[in-house]
Amino acid sequence: MFGWAQPRERQLRLSKILGAALLGVGLLVGPLSAEATAEVPAGKVALSPDDFYRLGEEALDAGRPDVARGVAERLLTRDPNDVRAHILLSRAARDMGDFDLARKAAQTAYELAGNDRQKYAAAMMRAQAEASDGNRTIAQFWLRRAGELAPDARALQTAKRDFRYVRSRNPLSTRLSFGITPTSNINGGSENDTLWLYGLPFTISDDAQALSGLQTRFNFSLERTIIENPMMRTSLGFNWNTRLYTLSSEAKDKAPDAHGSDYNFAAAEVFLWHRQRPKDRKGEWDARLTLGHNTYGGDPLSNYVRFDGGRTFVFPDRSELRLGGGLEQQWRLDDERKDAWVQTVAMDYRRFLDQGIFSLGVEASSVDSDFTSIDHKSVAFELGYDLSKPVAGALLGFDMRVEGRDYELSPYSADGREDVELNLGMSVFLPQYDYMGFAPEVGLHARRTNSNVTLYDVRELGMSVSLRSTF
Repeated sequence: MFGWAQPRERQLRLSKILGAALLGVGLLVGPLSAEATAEVPAGKVALSPDDFYRLGEEALDAGRPDVARGVAERLLTRDPNDVRAHILLSRAARDMGDFDLARKAAQTAYELAGNDRQKYAAAMMRAQAEASDGNRTIAQFWLRRAGELAPDARALQTAKRDFRYVRSRNPLSTRLSFGITPTSNINGGSENDTLWLYGLPFTISDDAQALSGLQTRFNFSLERTIIENPMMRTSLGFNWNTRLYTLSSEAKDKAPDAHGSDYNFAAAEVFLWHRQRPKDRKGEWDARLTLGHNTYGGDPLSNYVRFDGGRTFVFPDRSELRLGGGLEQQWRLDDERKDAWVQTVAMDYRRFLDQGIFSLGVEASSVDSDFTSIDHKSVAFELGYDLSKPVAGALLGFDMRVEGRDYELSPYSADGREDVELNLGMSVFLPQYDYMGFAPEVGLHARRTNSNVTLYDVRELGMSVSLRSTF
């Protein structure tokens, strides 16, 4: 893909042809006309610029980038703004290992290009120069740009194929996501305005009730592979997640002392992740150690350390099963009584069907804390289905999650507290509206929590708009 191999016999034949052609026309020293000359002195041959372009390309095919570079430089002597010559020079310089010249020539071609076809060719050459020089992340950017400029479906598929190839060989991977979500409940507040406590009514404060507003979400992930072979991979990484809130005018009127920034949340994590394939190469073992810190309302909230591990099994019927678990210790910075020890076990199953991907998950967790509103046990079930074929140009996904939580003690009920939460979601991905390989995804979600303590009855409706990679 990033080089073109030719059979040795073809290379030798082309080398002889090139040698004869160069001797015949005096390429490096003879004049070059803009058009083939009608009056040619006896014993000499005149070549048009198109002939020289073909000669340069044949030189590359024959494994003679030095000849192709000479052709390109001669063409640029004639016309310094010749886009095709700059692209030819970039290809030749890359094959010769002169990556600085290769990227410079590709950049010049891109700037001089008069149409998308030329810009596409220049962007592809810039990507090849960067990838050959080891700058694979930059190469991925230029391949995305090339995909945006692709003049036809075949060119687009070539850019996508090359992008996937470079990404698979890049030890550094980055992920960036951004989303905006209007929601009816940014603070997880109660849908009720009255709390019944031991048969007596108490008014729930305005800022503890559901407040509507806008959530702006930003996630960034950076991962670097440090050890890799066919059977294992170990990487170091960093995650940054932040959620910023703005109250609606209705919420401001309802709770004038509340501010959207009161509910801002941010988390920073570093992690070490190891994946190991078993001897049968079916599935993998994985283990991950994470250290994190988060803030709430601009104030430090907690530090935590988490270990996750599991085993994924791959089956012949195009399905996979992961069994895993996790341990997490949380140290609260706002109130040490809220420190918690979290234990989790989970099962996730996925089946790849012709029509889409079906998923099923079960998770059980235990949160041990001295703080009664945190200490609890829970069980959750998840179902999901993502369609593989578009409907009216959109790819649809559906998910449902049901979770039951049991708090043995509660300051609001002698019988403890029991919550049942239902989450429903739908996503609409619109790949036809992509830009540089990113397309919008619209999500709809609804959350309903029923609790025997009315303070924790929650209802939320929301819509999200985010960007997702198409390849």
